[in-house]
Amino acid sequence: MNSQPAMFAPLSTPLPRGEEILGPPAPQAPPAAAADAAATDQLPAGPAAGPAAAETGQRREERVPLDLVIFTYPLDETERAPTRSESRNVSPTGMFIATERPESKGRVLFLEAFPNGSDEPPVRSRAVVRWRRRWLEPRGMGVELMDVGDEDRDRLRRWMGQGR
Repeated sequence: MNSQPAMFAPLSTPLPRGEEILGPPAPQAPPAAAADAAATDQLPAGPAAGPAAAETGQRREERVPLDLVIFTYPLDETERAPTRSESRNVSPTGMFIATERPESKGRVLFLEAFPNGSDEPPVRSRAVVRWRRRWLEPRGMGVELMDVGDEDRDRLRRWMGQGR
């Protein structure tokens, strides 16, 4: 029995190159490996090159579970308000940010991160989106931190130690 509404019929003509379908996923689930690849956009290089990077040794440093409040600001849109999200795991060089609206892979953002309720200054850095997960839960994006200062990196490591 197909529970998919008729308004989500397959496209009869392909989309022009570079455009995305922003609707629901296909009604039947593909095998697990294919589903992960189809639901996750990845850049081919970088320490946070995708959700399986930890298993393949692509990450430079271990990530630990840590919930931080994250504010992201697109560098190319001065009019847009910041987006509030939360991290799920963090390393000194990157993090997974859980969000319903992950940015496009390759997008450069300005990021501020801090523990909820903390009086400490936030960790600030530019970050590049290395991959995003749009359909599988948790939705979000993996980002590589590009220019974290020494004080901010030390503070991030301290928070990571407290989060274990």
